[in-house]
Amino acid sequence: MKFAGVFLSSSEPKFPIKDDIDKFCNFLVNSNTGIVYGGGNRGLMGYISKKHKEIGGIVKGVNLKLFHDQGFTAQDYIDHFEVEDTLYIRKKKLIDYSDFIVVLPGGVGTADEFFDVLTHLHMSEIGGGVINKKLYLYNKDNYWSDLIAWIQKSVDFGMLSQIPKELIVVNTIDELISAIKENEN
Repeated sequence: MKFAGVFLSSSEPKFPIKDDIDKFCNFLVNSNTGIVYGGGNRGLMGYISKKHKEIGGIVKGVNLKLFHDQGFTAQDYIDHFEVEDTLYIRKKKLIDYSDFIVVLPGGVGTADEFFDVLTHLHMSEIGGGVINKKLYLYNKDNYWSDLIAWIQKSVDFGMLSQIPKELIVVNTIDELISAIKENEN
């Protein structure tokens, strides 16, 4: 079984995305792919984990002790649950447990996770060899467009040699599903 690492918000969005998450979860379950995520029970994190489990998927969660101690945890309904003391260890486990990474809309925590993976991919391209996984960025309603433009600006200004080829930006849930089908056989 493969696992998709999913980085997304623990907040409730002010735009429609839950139908996309439903379609994504159905695709993953039908592809025998579980999810690995931050272990939370609120916002989009709570929604995707409950939906994936509800339709028969396998869910792994790696929560942060700070959130776990405050009750922001989904340990009662997921298949595998861990609690870590630091964000660094949590992110490392999320990445290690994943066969590929999908970034959905989120806040600074999601952006931090995205940049951690992007940095590792960049290091791999210059010989650092840290990870070799696809990173899918779901740019729902241009949510990440400014971030994507900044990354391109970094290339244009010579601060980044190139955008890592493992980064795949998609604008619709159908494009995301197609890209995963094409790359994650």
